[in-house]
Amino acid sequence: MTIKAFLQAISNAKGMQILWRVVLASVLGFIFLSVFIAGVASLGSALFHLSKATLMLWLMLIGIVLYCCLVMWIFASNKLMRCSVIIIAGIVISSAALYAGDMLHKNHQPVESR
Repeated sequence: MTIKAFLQAISNAKGMQILWRVVLASVLGFIFLSVFIAGVASLGSALFHLSKATLMLWLMLIGIVLYCCLVMWIFASNKLMRCSVIIIAGIVISSAALYAGDMLHKNHQPVESR
């Protein structure tokens, strides 16, 4: 069964729609925001030479509000497949940003002060 067929089967059954929205909001939404916050902190610290810990703390505070908005959007949306694709694509893109930030950190050579 392909992903598209799975999502179409879910969108046809009312009980499965609610179950998928709960899974999408609680599990995949949490994974998306966790990877997004880590990716932005990694890229931000590599590109702007800021403290990664400080960025993580600020982004975690902002992430609480973003998570609440994400959950409300998932349950208020009429198009369940679009929500699923956006969340899954966000996880993939955020993972790429996290990887890019880590590669920038590994290639960064600190400047020696005199």
